[in-house]
Amino acid sequence: MEQANICKFVVSKPEVRRRITAYTTLIVTIFVCLIIIFPLVFNMFIINNLVLCIPSFAVFLVLLIISRVWLISFFKTFIKTKVILTEQSIERISVKSHEKVLFENITKMYIKRTTAGSIRELKLSYIGGNTMVLNGLDNFEDLFKQLTSRGGNNKIAITKIREGIDYDHPAFYVIFGFLTSFVTVFAIKFSLYITPEQIQIANTCLTIFIFIMGCFFIFSNPLAKGYGEKARVTDYIWGGVMIICSIIAGYFVIYK
Repeated sequence: MEQANICKFVVSKPEVRRRITAYTTLIVTIFVCLIIIFPLVFNMFIINNLVLCIPSFAVFLVLLIISRVWLISFFKTFIKTKVILTEQSIERISVKSHEKVLFENITKMYIKRTTAGSIRELKLSYIGGNTMVLNGLDNFEDLFKQLTSRGGNNKIAITKIREGIDYDHPAFYVIFGFLTSFVTVFAIKFSLYITPEQIQIANTCLTIFIFIMGCFFIFSNPLAKGYGEKARVTDYIWGGVMIICSIIAGYFVIYK
């Protein structure tokens, strides 16, 4: 009987394409705005240091391209993820992991909706302080209804959240990319006028922030919660890189 009541949900291909397009729009906007704004603010510096500036922009462009290639590779794996509902549990099956949570162990559910009202994300908290975050699925509304009906007897506390910004609008990533470039350029310009002591304080704060973010990735595993256990290694890699970078930066901050 249980086999007849199994529901399977897969990752939405249009949503994956939207995310890749959104990221592409963002990085293109950042780069284009950067090569426009930077010369306007540092015109004489650019003219006098072409040998330094051109390779720097080229390296930055290569890094952006590499990040997009990595993102596409990541989504090629993510799109194979499946979520299965039975009468007693919810399971997330990805290429390298298989997670199963019994309905009776779920204590809280957080549902995040877009400004248009569609479901962006479902976050399930269950016994032991663990969480499972579901996103990017086809038929998300049906999944939510099935989940609440099958787990309804367990009195799961549901928290509803609605985004205040339309992150799906194409213009959002153009505006965000422009603001990122604008702030970056003027932060560099501002740094030229601050004292060495202020630079020391800023570097110390940045180093501490990077170290905290590294610890967050290692101990909280945000990618694993959102994309399955297979992403835990990526959490550790990002966290480790951040901590190592913060230690190196801290060394120069202290002993410079």
